[in-house]
Order: sequence, then C-alpha cells, then structure tokens
Amino acid sequence: MTLKNAFDHTPIAQRLTTGVVLLPQTRSTARRTARQGMDGAMTTLTGAPRSAREYTDWCRGRHPHVGLRPNLQWEWCHLLAHSLGGQDSPQNVVAAVRGNNSEQLAIETALQMYRNENMFRMQISAACMGANDGRHIGNVIEYRVSCIYSNNPTQDFVQYLDCLNAPNPSEIHYYDLLESVALWANRKLVQVSEQIFGNPVRSWEADEVQQYIEMHI
Repeated sequence: MTLKNAFDHTPIAQRLTTGVVLLPQTRSTARRTARQGMDGAMTTLTGAPRSAREYTDWCRGRHPHVGLRPNLQWEWCHLLAHSLGGQDSPQNVVAAVRGNNSEQLAIETALQMYRNENMFRMQISAACMGANDGRHIGNVIEYRVSCIYSNNPTQDFVQYLDCLNAPNPSEIHYYDLLESVALWANRKLVQVSEQIFGNPVRSWEADEVQQYIEMHI
C-alpha cells in the first residue's frame, strides 16, 4: 500500500507510461543501444553521458536530502522489456536499483509462457523522483497485466515495484513473483474458456495445469 500510495500521489507530469501494449507472440532480437539510449538525455540534463550509477551520484550531489542511498547497484531499467519490444529511450527507461530489474524479469519470464494465447496486455508506468533533475530516476513502477476480455481493472494483475529499495535478487523472491503471475494468468484462461467460449475446464485438465506449474516454476 505504501508503494501504491506513492505512485498514486505522484503528479502525472512526473510519470512515464508505455500505454497499453499487447503481449507480443515473438521475442524481440534487436540489439540494445549503448546505455539503453540514455546518452542524449543525460548529456542534455547533466552535461555528459552517464551510467545509471553516475546519474544518481550526480543527482544526489545536487540534492543531498532527496533520499538516494549511495553505494547501491544502480541500473537502467526498461519499463517495457527490450525482449517484449520496448525501446531504448528516455520515454521507456529509468534509473533503478538492481533488484528492480530482477523483479521485472520475474514478471516478464512468466508472461513468456502465455505468448500464444493472444489474451494478455500490459501497461507499465513509472512514477519518477521529480520533474527536473530526478526525472529519469524511478521511484515506483506500476506493472499492470490485464486480459483482453475484461474491462474491469480490479481483476488485473498489479504489482508495485520499489525502484529505490528493491530487495537484492534472491531465488525465493524471484520465483514467488513468477508463480503469482502464472497463477493469475491460468485463472484468467479458465474464466475465458468457461464464460466467453462456453468450454468448461474439466478437473483433470486443471490438475495437469497445476502439475505443470509445480514442475516448471
């Protein structure tokens, strides 16, 4: 709730969003550009190309009380993953601690299993630290996945990610998050099969899906 409140109370001018994007059926093979395309934005803002760590050091030097902790592993973090067609650009990239990238990877890895269903769409938004010097530093990312057959946002999968204090990557945390996405998506598949196409899922089919999850996650 703390992360949700922080996101909700961030002015629109301090947010970035991908808009609603359908989960692509193929994985992008395009190469990333140097520093995820942030050199131009960094040069304009800070006077020189900078890595995510160098940028947060620069911002902390100008605003020592803003709450950016030193000695962390800062990385450029795509909102929409490069593998899902996300661009290397200031409109799709923010600085965040390393654990944030790992949390997003867990969500993206789970979604890879549902590419061929043609049922899911995503909207990833970042509330940034400020409209000026901190406009390329993420504070909270809202990762929202929805079903194309549902217009009820209360049924979406929503995860808030802490760009400044994400936990260090750990196998347990990674797979817990991955499993939560997969379980949500499987429930949606069952609902659509039963309610939209009138094709009830039989108990043995549900058991097979659960066994697949337990074996592969």
